[in-house]
Amino acid sequence: VNFIDGVHGLTLLYGILVLSILNYFFYFKLGLENTPETGLIILPILLILLIYNFSEKIFFGDSGSYVLGAIIGLYIIKFNNLEDYSYPYFYANLLIYPAFEVFFSMIRKIVNKKGPYQPDKKHLHHLIQKFYQIKYNYSLTNSKILCAISINLFILLFNLVSINFYQNKYILISNIFIFVIFYTFIYLILNKQLK
Repeated sequence: VNFIDGVHGLTLLYGILVLSILNYFFYFKLGLENTPETGLIILPILLILLIYNFSEKIFFGDSGSYVLGAIIGLYIIKFNNLEDYSYPYFYANLLIYPAFEVFFSMIRKIVNKKGPYQPDKKHLHHLIQKFYQIKYNYSLTNSKILCAISINLFILLFNLVSINFYQNKYILISNIFIFVIFYTFIYLILNKQLK
């Protein structure tokens, strides 16, 4: 999750989105009874942090990203290990964005003969932010916020498909491939336009 922490609100919005989808899935699709172990308890905290993050009064940072990633991962592992809640392809759809971001970034850096663990500003969220700055002349802060909202809206639309077909592994696998193709396509177009 730390790889996607490059613009204001992106990681926080992603965490809020994933925890909200998980809770919707558990309560409304699978009929789980109300329990604080599903992340509902931290959603208000993340919303408060998001408000302060957008106004640049607080930053989530590496530690926040690691904690949020661990919390999401632990919830998914916990519920995937329960017989009635084991839907690994659905969970893979939820986690494909940060997972593919890491994979794509490492491959991109290796191809460009750079260290795969070296930080850079060539991630998709940096390109989208730069696009908003150049194309629409938004300020740095506003372009970061719009970038975070844009990416998370796409993730929401993508996951609406996965939540409606959570029992069909072929659709879920296809959905992951569609995500990967769309991500790569957008990245290549923006990278070419912004050179």
